[in-house]
Amino acid sequence: MKLTGKKVSEFLRQPDLGVGSVLLYGPDQGLVRERAKLLMLKCVSNPDDPFAVTEFTGPALKQDPRLLYDAAYSMSLGGSASVITIRDAGDYVTETIVGIFEQHSTAWPIIIEAGDLSPRSGLRKLHENSGEMASIACYPEEGRALESFIKDFMAEEKLLVEPAAVAFLCASLAGDRQIIRRELEKLSLYCSAKDTQAERVTEA
Repeated sequence: MKLTGKKVSEFLRQPDLGVGSVLLYGPDQGLVRERAKLLMLKCVSNPDDPFAVTEFTGPALKQDPRLLYDAAYSMSLGGSASVITIRDAGDYVTETIVGIFEQHSTAWPIIIEAGDLSPRSGLRKLHENSGEMASIACYPEEGRALESFIKDFMAEEKLLVEPAAVAFLCASLAGDRQIIRRELEKLSLYCSAKDTQAERVTEA
């Protein structure tokens, strides 16, 4: 199924247990990575646990797609909380994923990170058309989406950001989510360190 708009935030907040594979793709690789991490934390309590998380790269699976099948089979036998992640994936993993879902349960979620896949991509079509899978496109945020992200970020840092400052930041920041996040982190550290009565972010 193809997730867009509010359905994306709802899914990231509370993933559908019936979805066994999630494809995150698009030009904003920072946003792809950030959302993949959020989903991983919904699946396992410790993302650094090698027994709970099995990580693959696209090039490794391109050389030997059976590695993914073997990992999924092992996890289905174990039955404990676990997740499979694939970074820099391409269409070459599509056939293996189809085989996994045809022969095993989907108790072990698969989180796939990919680049800007075209509508003709087999991997993208598979996730958009299956009720057991989900696809989420990740494009650079702008307008209200970027404004909401800035406000939410500053609120988490216990900083009040003035409307003029939000407008300035929206006009100045664009592109990859990780770059935007790093710039906001530097700004919040600066504002928090200032000797003021109210921790406020102004345009100045």
